[in-house]
Amino acid sequence: MEIQNYDNLVKYRVYTIIGLVIFITLYTLSVLEIFTKNIYNMPALNYVLIVSVLMIGILIYTLYLNVSFFYFNDDEEKLKFKYFSLKIFSSKRKAIEIEKTSLYKFEIQKLLGGKKINLLLYARTKKGIAKYPSISLTYVSKPDISKLVEALNMYSIKKD
Repeated sequence: MEIQNYDNLVKYRVYTIIGLVIFITLYTLSVLEIFTKNIYNMPALNYVLIVSVLMIGILIYTLYLNVSFFYFNDDEEKLKFKYFSLKIFSSKRKAIEIEKTSLYKFEIQKLLGGKKINLLLYARTKKGIAKYPSISLTYVSKPDISKLVEALNMYSIKKD
């Protein structure tokens, strides 16, 4: 089985570009005092500050969500996980390969009311149980997360 979230990330990028265009347009209009004088009758500086604070809040929220590309494949002898964050300065691609017989357990973490979803993997090694870094599943669809959980349940040694 293969799971990836490429289509959802394309939508995310389109929404990000649209949001940026709207922000730049509102910011420019407010600096030029065209929009604020005609509609809200408030000083341009107040409007610029409101739009800027709103945009910074949205950026911090999306950075916290850690939107990432995610790929999973269990067709061969190993479970393969590939992922990388879409954060501005984080272009490092990461991969995890775990023998199907070595997957000890996994956890799905849901934060922010289910908006931020992380996958934690644990594998049995010669030295004990290894915990891998969390993988963001924020933009993986719910049906794909269900398929992933079902596949990982088949291979995990410890069932929760």
